[in-house]
Amino acid sequence: MNIANLCSCLRLLVLPFFIIAILYHSPQKEYLRLVAIFLAIFSFITDALDGFLARRKGLITNLGAFLDPLGDKLLLNAAFIILVLKPEFKDRLNLPMWVVVTVFLRDIFIALGSFILHAKSRLKISPSYLGKSAVVLQMAAIASALLYFPYTSVLWCITGVITVLAGVGYLLREGSKFYK
Repeated sequence: MNIANLCSCLRLLVLPFFIIAILYHSPQKEYLRLVAIFLAIFSFITDALDGFLARRKGLITNLGAFLDPLGDKLLLNAAFIILVLKPEFKDRLNLPMWVVVTVFLRDIFIALGSFILHAKSRLKISPSYLGKSAVVLQMAAIASALLYFPYTSVLWCITGVITVLAGVGYLLREGSKFYK
């Protein structure tokens, strides 16, 4: 196990604690929101660090190619679902459900597409700039919600639009591989 994969594993280990912190957060337990913020930022930093180390140090492995997106998808989707359903966040920030549905469906679509492409011809999906931008915006939207920024709903909408565009780009780019 190399250092990049260790970063991905750390992100997966932090995930249950992050989920517990935001699930059990209440006005009486405000410290749990701060714990969730810390864990989210830790996860976002380890995500950036593992990608940087894997590319710069040549530490790209099949395990890392599986763990990195798994950690991203689990953290982002869990956070989006909890934040949009939990009244303390939903009511305070007016978080739109359509963004959560968009993010979730895009991730399901990519996972299924990856599986089909790999099963058909061992092709791997390469991330796009737009897809990476969508993930960064998703992370920013989660941090914004946890920090109670007043214009979080605007950021969530921008995130939703970029996520849709990234999904369409994925379909166009990767869908053409399927028919070759």
